[in-house]
Amino acid sequence: MITTITFFIKLNNNMDKIEELAREYAEEERVRFGQYSINKKLVGAFLDGWDAAIKQLNSPVKPIIKDYYPSECPTCKEDFSDYEPCNDGYYKRAYTLERCPYCGQKLIWK
Repeated sequence: MITTITFFIKLNNNMDKIEELAREYAEEERVRFGQYSINKKLVGAFLDGWDAAIKQLNSPVKPIIKDYYPSECPTCKEDFSDYEPCNDGYYKRAYTLERCPYCGQKLIWK
């Protein structure tokens, strides 16, 4: 079973593909359960939630940066210690990360 975080990590650079898969799924559900209004509502709610999640992930946010600590993603609160070496007590910031490797949130470092 694939977790949500794993899903976003694997498809981190393929947001168009993610959206296409979600829409295909929703369309299949519409066709398969089209006669039931409750399923139409559920599929509509799924697409609304999906659109909101994609919009949030594609809106860049600044990472949380504190002296003597690794940077953190403001969305999932995971730190980037695996991506920021600390040999002399100071973390070398991972300015090259365009997205959080854990949740897929788009980052802006400036």
